[in-house]
Amino acid sequence: MGRITRTIDPNEVWARLANRSIARYREIEAKSGVTFYAEKGCLISGLESGRSQAYMADIRAAAARVGVEPVLLDDDGLKATFPYFSFPEGSDAVFEPVNAGAVSPRRLVAAQTIAAERAGASVIRKRVLSIAQKDGYAEITLEDGETVSASRVLVAAGGFTNQPGLLPEPLDMQVYGRTISLFEVSEAEALRLASMPSLIFEDEPEELGVYMLPPILYPDGKYYLKIGGDMTDILLDGVDAVRDWFKGGGSPRNFDHLVGVMKRLVPSLDIKDARPVTCVTSYPHDQGKPTRYPAIGPTSTPSIFVMAGGCGARRQKLRRNRPAGGGTARAWRDRRSGLSDGGFQAEVCVRTLSGGSDWLFKQKLVVSADREAQPWRPATISEITSKASCANSSKAGAMRASVKSCAIASACSKNVRRRGCSNWNFSNANMRRARPAASRKKLIRSNSSTS
Repeated sequence: MGRITRTIDPNEVWARLANRSIARYREIEAKSGVTFYAEKGCLISGLESGRSQAYMADIRAAAARVGVEPVLLDDDGLKATFPYFSFPEGSDAVFEPVNAGAVSPRRLVAAQTIAAERAGASVIRKRVLSIAQKDGYAEITLEDGETVSASRVLVAAGGFTNQPGLLPEPLDMQVYGRTISLFEVSEAEALRLASMPSLIFEDEPEELGVYMLPPILYPDGKYYLKIGGDMTDILLDGVDAVRDWFKGGGSPRNFDHLVGVMKRLVPSLDIKDARPVTCVTSYPHDQGKPTRYPAIGPTSTPSIFVMAGGCGARRQKLRRNRPAGGGTARAWRDRRSGLSDGGFQAEVCVRTLSGGSDWLFKQKLVVSADREAQPWRPATISEITSKASCANSSKAGAMRASVKSCAIASACSKNVRRRGCSNWNFSNANMRRARPAASRKKLIRSNSSTS
């Protein structure tokens, strides 16, 4: 399956690593005789307003940091340049036309293998059962019982890195199940879309964003467009869960979502067939916190090294299987819209105080003129977990919230439930004290100072 490749990335480390890799693609193709890189460009699209505009601002700043001069496109520019796409009105896009596009990972691995063999490497196409540290070297046991010795071994097994026997101790890493969709098209349709770039579409809200690759010829001789972008994180607890995930059919809910997005973004697409495909993404942790970077380095033994954790195509969104426990968090309002009664509603995002990238949860906060605090209720992730009413505010100020003694329960497969939360403190210069209904336990406490 294809993979997006590009330089423009809000994370400068990933951007520069990608840029250096792209610079070597043609060299590897020449040395191996295998082509794997299609330089079709990468289009990143969001909206001119709302949360995604901040993301697009980051993208433009990222391009400047790495010295890329992208093509900036509005509604008219998008329609003229990419007539097969259909974006929402008020779109804002950045197009990276060169040194970006798509790679075939299968063909890339084949090219690297051929190049390694031509440089003198021996390729053994057998499954590894175990790796053991010996006196000054590592001994590798293969599936047929044969052993191979090496002074150093690099374990790069992706989501199967923690397969028992490969490492002296498990790598602190979380693996998430992903569902992508493949859309089969005819050769004629693939030719019609020959100029299509790779696409990253940042929607409102964030969990509805997707990525897409242009038609690619697969080993079965058919052309497919690929689209991905899960609405929820599905934590796979252990290698057996990873194996079972690959054997299954993925998430029907995410598949249906992706089919709908494809039909909206490329309404003229002549689809022969559509099917879900499973994959995984890996996120290394450091002292229990996600690093957002690969784990590359030695293990506790001198001869065994590890490289794992591509961290996925998109930043993580809602945390489905967050362990329960106390803690403190900070929330802020992402966007606001007026209500007829004089109040307003806002989307509130809660992250760790350390500024980490992982969400504790999202919620919609409705500030109504009646000042009545409504009960919290469980909700599906697509409903953004929960809603509440609290105090009225006469105008939009910078509102923050500190959440204390808040336990987030582990999620089941379909719902996230919020439990054990108390002592919520919302502060705003223009906010009046919320009075909960008499029959309800007091959930919200407000004051006039800014925290």
